[in-house]
Amino acid sequence: MGRCYNIHKIMVHGRKMSGMKKLYFSDLPKNSGGICILETVYTGGMKYVEHSHDFYEIFFITEESLTHSINGKSMPMRKNMMYLIRPGDVHSFISGERGARMTNIAFSDPFIRELCPRMVMIDYRNPVLSLTMAEMDFVLHQIDQMKKIDMTDSQIVYGMNCAIVLSLFSIILTHSSRPVDFCPPWLSKAVESIGKDERYLGGIKKLVELSGVSQEHLTREMRKHYGITPTKLINQYRLEHARRLMLEGSGINAAALSSGFSNVTYFNRLFHNAYDCTPTQYRSYSRL
Repeated sequence: MGRCYNIHKIMVHGRKMSGMKKLYFSDLPKNSGGICILETVYTGGMKYVEHSHDFYEIFFITEESLTHSINGKSMPMRKNMMYLIRPGDVHSFISGERGARMTNIAFSDPFIRELCPRMVMIDYRNPVLSLTMAEMDFVLHQIDQMKKIDMTDSQIVYGMNCAIVLSLFSIILTHSSRPVDFCPPWLSKAVESIGKDERYLGGIKKLVELSGVSQEHLTREMRKHYGITPTKLINQYRLEHARRLMLEGSGINAAALSSGFSNVTYFNRLFHNAYDCTPTQYRSYSRL
């Protein structure tokens, strides 16, 4: 048996990051044939640098959840949701308190244009897909099969690369032809709006106002479609707000109060759960 296809594993630790970066397919630890598969682990409660690509990327969460921002729009992302990122899209992540694990599959633009040139012309109405269990199992099976192929046989490698690309894009096209009904428009609009212009400082009351429904109905729908409660979403934004204030020099109490936390002890507990360190420790780390 020759050398097997390598699924690259990456551990990403949160750091203070600024500016936007561009990633190039030529810099990825790819195998061959225009595809790179990564298994990425994100540490908890951190924001990761905003970036764009010169390649296509499909990624999906395999453990826990995170908040994904693409082209200025933010949306919590949970297990069994899959994203299509196109060349030029700008995106970033904020991991949840327990971090997240995802699988990334990168395809070079020339490979896609050669294999299925009409794919690049399609206007995908729904770049985020909520996969069925059968679809998720199928995708994971395809990736598992990639681990078993003989890398020394270029024809087999190319054939498997083509198979996984066509399989994934067939799922994307199927979802693209469906109405975007997995999340009510009023809910996705409210979740997107609460993250803008520091509206999250208005708390649950502001989110209920933006949604136009009762708090009970909002909570049910958020649990169903996002896998989190309104309170948890608001706290994620507020904690990130407080973290930024501390990086800019604010004291812990001032950062907590300015971020909407009236109880500093409660803030300290949430911060520790989200970032795996106390606010005092975080301020010390940020000065290093």
